[in-house]
Amino acid sequence: MKQSETHSYLAEIIFPFFSIDANGYILNINEAAEKFTGYSSDKLIATDFADLFTEPLNARDMMQQVLTKGFVTGLPLSFCFANKPSHTDVLFNAVLYQYKDVKKVYAVCSDVSQYQTLKELEELKNKIIKEITDYKYALDESSMVATTDQKGIIQYVNDNFSKISKYRSDELIGQDESIINSGDHNEEFIRDLWATIATGETWKGEMKNKAKDGTYYWVDTIIVPFVNEQGKPYKYLSIRTDITERKKAEEEHLLFELIINSSDDAIISKDLNGNIMSWNRGAETIFGYTTKEALGKHISLIIPPEYLSDELMIMEKIRQGVHVEHYETKRLKKNERQIHVSLMVSPIKNTDGNIIGVSKIARDITNRKSLESELKQLNTELEQMVEGRTKMLRESLVALENSKKELNHALKTEKELNELKSRFVTMASHEFRTPLSTILSSTFLLENYNASSEVEKRAKHLKYIRRAVTDMKSTLEDFLSLGKLEEGLIKPHMEVISADELSTKIKDIIEEMEHHCKNQQRIVFQQQNAFPVYVDKKFFRNVLHNLLSNAIKYSPPGSIIQINSTINKDQLLVSVEDKGIGIPEEDIEHLSDRFFRAKNASDIQGTGLGLHIVGRYLSLMNGHIEINSKLNLGTTFSFYIPFKITPTNENNFNH
Repeated sequence: MKQSETHSYLAEIIFPFFSIDANGYILNINEAAEKFTGYSSDKLIATDFADLFTEPLNARDMMQQVLTKGFVTGLPLSFCFANKPSHTDVLFNAVLYQYKDVKKVYAVCSDVSQYQTLKELEELKNKIIKEITDYKYALDESSMVATTDQKGIIQYVNDNFSKISKYRSDELIGQDESIINSGDHNEEFIRDLWATIATGETWKGEMKNKAKDGTYYWVDTIIVPFVNEQGKPYKYLSIRTDITERKKAEEEHLLFELIINSSDDAIISKDLNGNIMSWNRGAETIFGYTTKEALGKHISLIIPPEYLSDELMIMEKIRQGVHVEHYETKRLKKNERQIHVSLMVSPIKNTDGNIIGVSKIARDITNRKSLESELKQLNTELEQMVEGRTKMLRESLVALENSKKELNHALKTEKELNELKSRFVTMASHEFRTPLSTILSSTFLLENYNASSEVEKRAKHLKYIRRAVTDMKSTLEDFLSLGKLEEGLIKPHMEVISADELSTKIKDIIEEMEHHCKNQQRIVFQQQNAFPVYVDKKFFRNVLHNLLSNAIKYSPPGSIIQINSTINKDQLLVSVEDKGIGIPEEDIEHLSDRFFRAKNASDIQGTGLGLHIVGRYLSLMNGHIEINSKLNLGTTFSFYIPFKITPTNENNFNH
């Protein structure tokens, strides 16, 4: 039973009730006693119970009988009222409560003048005894009760005290009350407590105590001093109520407030009329208004007039219980500058499920919007570059056509140039798709990295964008020089790299390609041995990029794509294994032909140039590729790059 329930139970006792210590001093009374005596509880507590009667000796004799026999029933006494010369005959029933050396008397009285028969008096006596017993039970069930001497040595604890503190009563009695001290309260707090009760004043407050098992609990505490005839405390009664769960809830609420105020996003709540109810530090930073300036103001404070219709649309959805996520619009700062924001808006509901307000999270995406604009301009410039180079190529073809009569090999040249044109357009489309996808996906991810702590993530994706643009430019130049490549004028730039650098490069490619994976597709990578390798890094990247792109394209959602890298002393072996549609056996030997597409891939986007390009790159590195495929089970592409030892790189390989 909780302490609030005890107080309620005590208030329900219709007869005047008194709790008295073994020395005859009043510990507590109920409202009925206050009304009957004319004294408030503050006036009676810690006073001599016998002084309330015309014959104090008889009252003390009643106390002695209770202490000796354990109870007394039907004892007549004459009661003196406050500020009144009259007195009233009352009938007292009292019972002894004892735990170890601690004794208390619970007494109930009734005005006997209203009872006419012995039977009525007997019924009254029995009713009073029952109420005293019930009150004693209620007090023990509701609270942690303890008494100490004037030095703080524990003399008595009830069962609730032992239950919550996890100490047995025999482990507590005789110990200093500091045995349950948590150490969280400073010396000033403790001094104030003792200074209060030492003067006979009641102390009330919240305390954090430590249980026997080392756990902590909070209690709402009342300490009542018992004073002697000289007014000096000789004993202290403490009544504690466990409030641990309430304190935990308060701490969780405080933590929630700290999280909100530490967010870089603006977190705002408003009522259904649009009046701002809360405003965190992120909102102060983004919009420039302090909390004091914003609270109570209408939300239109930060909405440009031309965007008020957006707010009306959002509020209509909220009233329907709909959440609004990632809604991009504009808002107004205190300095009247408009900024781009992404909004997440949710309804606030009370315990009955009724919508009573709105919660908004606003993220400043102005920088992201600026970057998107720059990327759009960059794409436009790239398109113009391709168009210009294509125009130049077309003009060259016309010039060659006009000179075919003067050159014996004009027809051959025309065919080669036409093939080069076709190959250029097709390959450009094929090779530019993935870098442009990388730019698009990195741009999308950048919108989620606006926090100051995510600078590294933003930098990483900007790096991806720059690298993709650089690769497109490089690939474009290579395509325009494809004729020179076929003539053997373009050479690989072979160099020695460590196994760690190779692993990092493969992981970078995987990370880039993961954004293109189908639903629940996974790419798994494993590398064996740690010898250095001898490769052209750009050619290697293009080969693996192309094979991994094909594996993703021709594999179903939820499948695993396995990449294995094995480094031997004389060659590098990399395999890309998928669980895709496979390749018909009769088509495998034609896969390196330009523009060739397997029969079962005709409905899937592709140019038929990818594996031809892979073969050219591997050939330039003296490597080759092997294909193992089963229809509808999957395909494994394994490419080998041998290590050619030269005086320049011999030391690196030995290392």
